[in-house]
Amino acid sequence: MDSLSILAGLVLLFLGGEGLVRGSVAIAARMGLSTLLVSMVVVGFGTSAPELIVSTTAALEGLPNIALGNVVGSNLANATPVTWTLNDVAFADLGTATGSFVFDADTNIVNSWSISVAGGDSTTFPAFTYEPVGNQFAGAFSGPPDGQYFSFNDPPTLGSNRLIRIDPSELLTNSGGTVDLVLTDTNFAVECFDCSPSRAIISGSISAVPLPAAFPLFAAGLIALVGIARGRQTA
Repeated sequence: MDSLSILAGLVLLFLGGEGLVRGSVAIAARMGLSTLLVSMVVVGFGTSAPELIVSTTAALEGLPNIALGNVVGSNLANATPVTWTLNDVAFADLGTATGSFVFDADTNIVNSWSISVAGGDSTTFPAFTYEPVGNQFAGAFSGPPDGQYFSFNDPPTLGSNRLIRIDPSELLTNSGGTVDLVLTDTNFAVECFDCSPSRAIISGSISAVPLPAAFPLFAAGLIALVGIARGRQTA
């Protein structure tokens, strides 16, 4: 019976988390609000309330270890980076960019990426995929107008440094959401070779749904509890 309750709780937790994230993104879109603001208020409260209830209940019932474990585990889960996917990204020469990158807002590190460009002026900009192979690198940097942009670089191999810069209209967080790209600054929304020649990004957005990192943490904790229980039975 206890096992069924745990499984049912996991299913409801997953469905509730999915509904919370998608609902908050929809609220932001309908009200014209920043997804960052909505994530700070709606998602922040929604994800913190269960932790507060569990920790408070455990403390009142004289189970401080559960309260401590809940706090540590939930903070580790919240630190999980998310995958941002490019949506309808197009260049001025009618070329397109597709793919995704994994970004951890807590450490400001791009962990992995795969962004493919094709079409448009294929003579100047032949089809290419930016990914972590060879000497290619990527990073998140501070810059106008929103304070953050992402650069994916293929260092000089034939005397030229090819790069693409993605400029979100707001700071990215591990809460995910949908963020439009800045299209007015050709210094930070562009693909180029040493910034000349270049082609500007004229449309697109990026979106991400947080990974349910709490599940592997919960599973690890559950396995540990089962091991402890069996150890006590055999002792």
